Amino acid sequence: MSTKSEMSGLLKIAGEKKGLLIAASIFSVLSSLLQIAPFVAVYKIVEELLRNAQSPAGIDRELVVYWGVVAFLALVGALLALYVGLMCSHVAAFQIFCQLRVRLAEHVAAGDQRAGQKQNGHPVAHRLKTSQNADKIIVLDQGRLAEEGTHSELVAKAGLYANLWSLQQEAEGWRVN
Repeated sequence: MSTKSEMSGLLKIAGEKKGLLIAASIFSVLSSLLQIAPFVAVYKIVEELLRNAQSPAGIDRELVVYWGVVAFLALVGALLALYVGLMCSHVAAFQIFCQLRVRLAEHVAAGDQRAGQKQNGHPVAHRLKTSQNADKIIVLDQGRLAEEGTHSELVAKAGLYANLWSLQQEAEGWRVN
């Protein structure tokens, strides 16, 4: 697979997080470019020192200090750009991972129902939306049977399942900014 198609595939999956991924790429490139400056600065300092090796009094101290400051500031800038790039990429990756996890759970929940077949499994779900259409839901609390029934029966009971259901419904709208 070519790099171009890999990048377009990544941006397709990223959806609304494209901006974070693009920012991460820009800051990573900026960091790489800034990491070159200290080497240039050291080269300029060594060049000045070698040029005046016969008479150390002729060394342009302002030039040496200037390139030393350039090297230091470039290194600090490179580290900051690297940090910002890493944070952007990690936030984007976390948000994309969460979206993929939700989509996968919805896909698994749909399962065989798309083909019109009855499901014969015993799924274990932490996201209650995944098991919403199950014939029978068993709720465990501390390893013991707390409730059982269909989704609508358990919500009507206003017990543990209903409490968890309302909390997850409330959390559906939450976004990481």
